[in-house]
Amino acid sequence: MKRDDKGNPTGNIRPISKNEGKPVWQGFCDIILTETDKDRLRGVEFEADDVLGALTALVEQGYKVSLTDDVEHGMSIASATGQGQDCANRGYTLSARSGSLPKAVMVLWYKHHEVAHDGIWSNVQTARSGDELG
Repeated sequence: MKRDDKGNPTGNIRPISKNEGKPVWQGFCDIILTETDKDRLRGVEFEADDVLGALTALVEQGYKVSLTDDVEHGMSIASATGQGQDCANRGYTLSARSGSLPKAVMVLWYKHHEVAHDGIWSNVQTARSGDELG
């Protein structure tokens, strides 16, 4: 790696600035599914195109999407963090859990698109019950 006289990388290598253009993380936004929500989602088999479509839409709307396995609890987690300049939820993270990764993505999309009409998470009442969907 080439370096200048101060030891800094040069050329096409540059140091990463952790906060360059990124919002300050504000925390999690809780959108908890009601029993009615869970009933709508239980037993539904999602096609790969549905999952890819939800992921694509979230990214295009300015969200960083993270997918994680919670091995200890046998669950998958899908999270979206608002990062786009015009993102209504800039700096906030919404997550969803399920027994499978595709369903976790679709539960996240359901929370974002169906429960939070217009995708504005702060408009959703938090007095809802339950969250996990198996």
